Amino acid sequence: MAEFTWVPIYEEIGRKILEFEDRQSGLIALTRRMAERGRSTVSISDRDVDGREFELAEMDPFTFLANFNRGLKEENRRAIIAAIKEEWGLTSDVPSDFHGLPVVNLQSAWFISYAFRRSTDDVPKLWRLARETVRKESEGFDPAVLDDCLQIRGVGLPKLTMGMFWLCPNKYIAVDQKNVDFFSKRSITLGARTAAGYLNFLAQVKDKLGRDFPALSHQAYLEPGEGKEDKRRNPATKESSKVGFWTLSVGEGGRMWPEFSEKSIIAINFDLAKDLREFPDRNSIRQFLADIRGVSIENEWSQVNNSLACWQFVHDMKPGDIVFAKHGMQTLYGVGRITSDYIYDASRPDNRHQRRVEWLAEGNWPLPKDSRVAAKTLTDIAKYGDWHVRLARRAGLDLSDPHNPKVIAPDDEWESIANAPEPSEESGYETSKRAALYRIETALQEIFMSQAELDAVIGRLKRKKNLILQGPPGVGKTFVAKRLAYLMMGEKDYSRIEMIQFHQAYSYEDFIQGYRPDGRGGFQLRNGIFHEFSQKARRDPDRSYFFIIDEINRGNLSKIFGEVMMLMEADKRGEGWQVTLTYGDGEKFFLPENLYLIGTMNTADRSLALVDYALRRRFGFVNLMPRFESAVFAQLLGGAGVGQELIARIRNRFRILNEMIAADARNLGPGYCIGHSFFCPGEQRIGDGEAWYREVIESEIRPLLEEYWLDEPEKIDDQVRVLLA
Repeated sequence: MAEFTWVPIYEEIGRKILEFEDRQSGLIALTRRMAERGRSTVSISDRDVDGREFELAEMDPFTFLANFNRGLKEENRRAIIAAIKEEWGLTSDVPSDFHGLPVVNLQSAWFISYAFRRSTDDVPKLWRLARETVRKESEGFDPAVLDDCLQIRGVGLPKLTMGMFWLCPNKYIAVDQKNVDFFSKRSITLGARTAAGYLNFLAQVKDKLGRDFPALSHQAYLEPGEGKEDKRRNPATKESSKVGFWTLSVGEGGRMWPEFSEKSIIAINFDLAKDLREFPDRNSIRQFLADIRGVSIENEWSQVNNSLACWQFVHDMKPGDIVFAKHGMQTLYGVGRITSDYIYDASRPDNRHQRRVEWLAEGNWPLPKDSRVAAKTLTDIAKYGDWHVRLARRAGLDLSDPHNPKVIAPDDEWESIANAPEPSEESGYETSKRAALYRIETALQEIFMSQAELDAVIGRLKRKKNLILQGPPGVGKTFVAKRLAYLMMGEKDYSRIEMIQFHQAYSYEDFIQGYRPDGRGGFQLRNGIFHEFSQKARRDPDRSYFFIIDEINRGNLSKIFGEVMMLMEADKRGEGWQVTLTYGDGEKFFLPENLYLIGTMNTADRSLALVDYALRRRFGFVNLMPRFESAVFAQLLGGAGVGQELIARIRNRFRILNEMIAADARNLGPGYCIGHSFFCPGEQRIGDGEAWYREVIESEIRPLLEEYWLDEPEKIDDQVRVLLA
């Protein structure tokens, strides 16, 4: 019979821990001391964007409580509680049982993300939730406190309510999957996964079943449910079929992972509003996908891979198989065991095709460039020998025996790629096996911005998905555009960048679609460069693609973009916003979420029209100005062999000249200043600095000044003379 001896000390710890909100270092230090004494504690090693590790500087109460509420042996949990009792002078007994207590996964014990992903208010939000939980009954609970925490990356309602239950087991109950299934059989359902939905659920439980939440939680654990039935169906038995191994993409930037983690599911998302079991074969799925896009099956070759993913997800995957949830070829988020057959949820707007999963490891593990993980949605990796074993080690799992996975230290070393899988021939994407890494340190040495400025620009591009870099000549607009793409990709993958230049004759037919001579006296419908590149991005949804338009305001933008202009908005991406193209016999077209546009505008070109408002509001704008004063500019010139005296002269002379140009508001203004890139030598080594400087002035700066002061030749000569003095 369950005794629930854990409840008194859990409630005492819940009251005591509030004293540490303003001295979180005490929780970190206690965790460190317990680890030094051989206890299995949560990690206190934080990480920055480059993977460098350092000790946590802040800790929320729930992450601390996870020290003894993880998948540990009971004796280890009791030892940690005993150490806390001694340290804090608690009076309650160390528990003899943990009946009814849900625990977090060993690999995802934190309630916060690493420092480079963590918001500054994540930890304060969790402390507010702890105070609200301990000090108030559910009837007086402020729902805004819980709703705020639901915005924290990587946590959801099940995990947060689990923490609330740890703090106050007689006032709140967890809504993990076991409890939700248990209560739904008793006509108590969890509606919206919000604070209001949870508090309504809690009220139903109290009204129908009473307030003995520990006992109810224990009963839910003991009751046979889908999880246990799945285990009985799990092929990990004597006569089991072979365990399968799969990689599954979780969307661009890992956008679907929080839901997968929270709900213990995986899903594929091809907007197929139909039960996949109704299709007799794979080709019928491919035909259906082509039909909903309004194209012939012969022209929609990219659906070969998507139809394979759908067929395998339903017919080849099985309970007991191991799935690796990943983003593109860069990041591993989780390793799980499939625990259900295929599920079709027609009530959802997306991700209707699901399977339930028991997550064995959750985190955020960068994959090395030579990991060769295929970028496509679903890949069967069982045929690649023990490659799945090496991949699992990355996440801290030993899958040598897939029926009995063991937790180990995550492996930061990646073995030889000799036996790693090649990308599928059907994958429909170009791979960049030798793409060079590109990190923020490199970017800061190349584009003369501070890290704060660069972070703001990247944030604007991610938010709007469309960005225009505008500025006077010579500030490196096109150069910066490419570096922004490299930085967001994390590598110099030229296959995912397309660049064109607009001009007055550029048309919709060039850009989107139109009829072109076929060489036989007739005309043939052909897709334009933007249409083709968009299709390429659609075939590789887990990686970002960048379309760069140089001199974007040289073209007639309304004519060039046509009906596609509407689709450029960040909230109008995806198949749900598809439009019918002007040509193409009713072809439907949409822009994928992983496609970014970057345009450049020269503010000193008098011949260019202003970007109209309809397009302007769809872009974020960044002003680039001369950066002669940048320390990186001076380092660049010095490294190329330019003397310090000449560097100082260039900076001083062009500061004065640009001040004069900017002050001439009637004829010129700040948009006509002269940029630093005229003096960026690239890979060139400067031998004679004075000769090089004179050549730049005479061949590049003078012609520009002649355009500025067309009717004032004396002024031009005077300024050139000053520059060369």
